[in-house]
Amino acid sequence: MGSEKKDKQGDIVDEAVRTLLEAPLPPGPSDEALARTLTAVRQADSMAARPTLMERIRSMNRWTKVGTAAAMIVAAAVCGFLLFSGGGGVAFADVKKRIQAAETFTCKVVTSAPELKQPMVFKAYFKEPGRLRAEATFGVISIADVQKGKVIMLNPKAKEATVINLADLPEIQQQQMGFLAELKELIEGKPQDLGEEKIDGAAARHYRIPPENQAAGVSVVDLWADVKTGDPIRVELEGRGHEYQITMTDFRLNPRLDDKLFSIEVPEGYSRINIGRPRWKDVLDGLRFMAVHNGSTFPESLAMNIELYKKLRGKVPKADLKEKWLMLGRMHLFIEAQVQAQQWSQWKYVGAGVKLGDRTRPVMHWLPKGAAKHKVLYGDLKRIEDMDASKLPGRATTKAAA
Repeated sequence: MGSEKKDKQGDIVDEAVRTLLEAPLPPGPSDEALARTLTAVRQADSMAARPTLMERIRSMNRWTKVGTAAAMIVAAAVCGFLLFSGGGGVAFADVKKRIQAAETFTCKVVTSAPELKQPMVFKAYFKEPGRLRAEATFGVISIADVQKGKVIMLNPKAKEATVINLADLPEIQQQQMGFLAELKELIEGKPQDLGEEKIDGAAARHYRIPPENQAAGVSVVDLWADVKTGDPIRVELEGRGHEYQITMTDFRLNPRLDDKLFSIEVPEGYSRINIGRPRWKDVLDGLRFMAVHNGSTFPESLAMNIELYKKLRGKVPKADLKEKWLMLGRMHLFIEAQVQAQQWSQWKYVGAGVKLGDRTRPVMHWLPKGAAKHKVLYGDLKRIEDMDASKLPGRATTKAAA
């Protein structure tokens, strides 16, 4: 009976880990950041001792500014600022007149992406000024305070709190300063009135907001509003290149939301996990660690997924697993921060199959801001050289590592 219970718990944990770790680390984020990798990092300690839940960095372009279940935090932010920002034509302004006065709202957020085997579902709460909360169906709670520059992720089952201070990620913090302005610019373009439709069983007016601000990483924004009340019924955001889709429904405007819901203090009885400030050393250490535990060969990808966790659980002493997992999280965060701050562009991991120590084959390359040539890091993790784009191995990309 005890063995049966243990096996069942293991199945539940593996499913939770798979769902959380295989989720794409929204755009930019956050949307979307620190959601998958950060949750995964947060869970490392308890998983080293016993099976529990784990969970972008950066999976959905620039919506993941504060990082991943932080990607959903960003989805909530997108939803909020779309509704609370001004702009648009007369008809659109009429539709938004009622909701612009709202100071709080809640909605359901569903994120889909090719990398996700199933959508991620969150209940999102928004309260001025700039406070956000996302409750995932798998139990993780993410809270962000934009003004205070802090994100906290809670695992009620394990009684753990992961704290991310954006001061430790100055590149992302700097980008966050311009995030709200970008969102406002996004909807300044004249929306298209696509007429009346039935949506979610209700008569609605359909508006499409064109991608005037391509920097936001969104190809299209669709909003359906109740024809009688002007209340939002549904909002859809789609990333360029169909990288992801965020759908928001079940809106409630101006509900009473206790400030305690948005507290970014570690709750009593919770253990605190600080990720720490990511550094270049974490990138080198992380790459070396992944190669060492892959037969001294760099892996197919740098994803912190369930397969990697299972492999490490069998090879790395439990006492060391937490710190190693945190180190891998910092590696992803460092790369994400450089990409988000546009210090790096066209970042690409090309190390699959390269032997650790091979100074003739590259493992990753990127284009520094303002540079004419790309930087190329080789398999010995020491040699870095400049290279023309035409000679780069593999196709460059801006997509993040996780």
